Amino acid sequence: MPKSRKGKKENGRKLWEKGSMEEAVAAVRDGRMGYLKASKQFNVPRSTLFRFM
Repeated sequence: MPKSRKGKKENGRKLWEKGSMEEAVAAVRDGRMGYLKASKQFNVPRSTLFRFM
C-alpha cells in the first residue's frame, strides 16, 4: 500500500503533501510570506520549500 506524505518516515525525514507544497511555493512567489512562515503554515520542510523555488 502506498504511503502518504504526512507525518514522519521511519528514517526521521518529514513527509509532506504535494498540494501543501504547491500552496507554500505560490505564497512565497506572490510575496505573501517568507520561507519560514510558509513552511510552518503549510507544514512543509523549509529546506525542501527553498529547493522548489
